[in-house]
Amino acid sequence: MEKGEIFMKTSFKRLLRDQGGQSMTEYILMLAIVVMIIVKLKGTLVPKLTEAMGTIGGTIDSTISQTSSGN
Repeated sequence: MEKGEIFMKTSFKRLLRDQGGQSMTEYILMLAIVVMIIVKLKGTLVPKLTEAMGTIGGTIDSTISQTSSGN
């Protein structure tokens, strides 16, 4: 075997044993997947969230007005 082959094999073995950067890569991949899902669903989520916030706001307003007029 040539020195270059030995060096490549030992470097590759060392790379396989070293797992320090593996967790960071996993976090980056998970973040990328979450971002892609959010971007994909943005068109359907925004109208539903707007509707839900409007409903919640209306409920709060009616509760406040009932409480204020009840005193």
